[in-house]
Amino acid sequence: MLRVGLMKFTFSCFGLMVLASVASADFTPISQPTAPYTSSTTVLNMTSVGSGSSGTSFPQAPMTITSNTSLTKWTVGVPLGYTFWGSPPNTESSQPDQLITNTSTTSITLSLSSAQNTFGFELQGNPGNPVTTAFTVNFFDVSNTLVGSITRSVDANATNPGAGALLFAATSLSNPFIRATIVTPTGFAGGFGVAQLRWGTTAVPEPASIALMAQAAVGFGYVIYRRRRKA
Repeated sequence: MLRVGLMKFTFSCFGLMVLASVASADFTPISQPTAPYTSSTTVLNMTSVGSGSSGTSFPQAPMTITSNTSLTKWTVGVPLGYTFWGSPPNTESSQPDQLITNTSTTSITLSLSSAQNTFGFELQGNPGNPVTTAFTVNFFDVSNTLVGSITRSVDANATNPGAGALLFAATSLSNPFIRATIVTPTGFAGGFGVAQLRWGTTAVPEPASIALMAQAAVGFGYVIYRRRRKA
C-alpha cells in the first residue's frame, strides 16, 4: 500500500476551484457529476423514504449508508424542503431528494457498510442562512486512516450567480473508502443537506486529473527524446 505525506493542492476543473489534501497517492477528487462518475456508481434511491421522516440508516441492498446523527428526508422545492439546490452541471438536478441535518448540526459522519473505491454526494448549507460556507469532507479507509480531504466554498444564497450545492466526491483504487466526515468552520449555523449519495467499486478518473497525467506523459516522453538525441 503506497502512502505519501499529506499534500495540499488546488486545481480548477470547469472553472471550479477545489482544495484537496492528499494522503494517498491515488486520491482523486471529482468536482462535477460527469457521465463517467454517474455511470460507474450507484445512487441512493430515496423515493421509498417518506417525506419528513428521520433516521440514521438508509439501506439499499447490498449497501447501507449510516449517519452518526439523525437526518430528515425532504425534496428541494416542496414545503419544509430547501428552496433551491443549484443546477447542472454542478449538480445532477435542481430538485433532488435530500437528507437534511437539524439547524444546530456542524459535523456528521456518513459510513458505508462495505468499502468502496468511489464515494460522493452533493452538499449545501441551509438557504435559510444564505451565506458561503467552506465545507471540508474527509475520506477514511477501513483502517480508519485519512485517505484525503476536499474543501470547497458553497454559496447558499440563491440570488447569486452560480450559487447552490457542489459535489464532494473522490476516488481511490488503492485505499477504498469506508466513511466520510463533513466538517464546517467555526461559527457555522443553520445546518446543511446532502443529496445524490453515490458509491462504486470502480475508480473514476477526473477530467482535470486525466489532463494532468497526459501532460506528464508528454513531458516524460520529451525528456527521453532529448536524452536519446544527445546520445
